[in-house]
Amino acid sequence: MIGKLKTESGYHWTSKLEDMFKDIQRSKELMVDFRKKNHDFECELNVSVCTTGAWPTSSIQPVKKPPDIVIVADSFTNFYLNRFSGRRLNFQMDKGKADVSVQFNAKTKKILVVSTYQMLALDQFNKAGARKLSFAALQAATQAPA
Repeated sequence: MIGKLKTESGYHWTSKLEDMFKDIQRSKELMVDFRKKNHDFECELNVSVCTTGAWPTSSIQPVKKPPDIVIVADSFTNFYLNRFSGRRLNFQMDKGKADVSVQFNAKTKKILVVSTYQMLALDQFNKAGARKLSFAALQAATQAPA
């Protein structure tokens, strides 16, 4: 398909699309290598490394990650930067999703697929052991944008 597009529209039109496909393939390979060396975490991480310039950009909003996430994210960052010198790695938490295991009562256990920000909010409820938390308290604890 990309070959046909290149023939019809030219190399410059399809170069970013080719870079996107390469990023997806490289990310899969990176995750396989990372999991071979780092398989003892409580949570599972799946990262897509996207080349700046090939993908649409947005401003990176920093958030306060839970300790479990910090450990595995820092481990991946070290793995990546040791493998590729001279590169930068930024986590765009607004682009992510999480599978969260939730136990509502003794019999009911569900897996919720939520955005990263929703995962951060659910983590705060879990830590607080509360049924209610104010928006201001959630935002202060997670530092997620309003």
